[in-house]
Amino acid sequence: MRAFLLPSDRFFCPDTSGSLSGMPQYLLGPQPQGLHPAFMKSLPFLLPLLLLGLGCTGPDPEKLKGSEWFCVDTTDPEESGTLSYPDPANPGPTNFREVYGKDGSYQVFDVTTGQSLLGTGVEKARYNLKTNQDGELILTVDLFVLDGKWTSEEERIPYIVKELTDSRFHAIAQNYESTSFFNESMCVRWKEN
Repeated sequence: MRAFLLPSDRFFCPDTSGSLSGMPQYLLGPQPQGLHPAFMKSLPFLLPLLLLGLGCTGPDPEKLKGSEWFCVDTTDPEESGTLSYPDPANPGPTNFREVYGKDGSYQVFDVTTGQSLLGTGVEKARYNLKTNQDGELILTVDLFVLDGKWTSEEERIPYIVKELTDSRFHAIAQNYESTSFFNESMCVRWKEN
């Protein structure tokens, strides 16, 4: 950092090397006149933005690793926005349990029977988390089928993680590869592994 031109007739020099008028201007530090007037005028606008930025860091992918979730989902786009987080005290036939291993393994079970819901011909599954160019956390699941191959990257269905906290998990996949594919799931923490 060398120098910043502030809305005044002086340069701000963080290294206190001087300014055009010969008097260094300190943005936050002590100076004879106090804080710079441009800074003081912008402080009421900067403070809320700073606080908002601290609270909007996005979902933490570490909260998914080594966790179990009690979930409900829909494949009907018209139900988006009306889906609500499930109640583990009242499991129903549409609920399922997702398990995200610390090693990247993924499992999904029927809540009432405990039967795997991965599907016929699927030997095992793993999940992937990455951040896209928009800063959104993306979840995909790879399936290892009986012919000995993992899902290719092109076959992965990307789920945008809308919320991921210690107690809630919400993800949506829609318009996958220009199709009308839609899936929204909402989950609450089941128990720790």
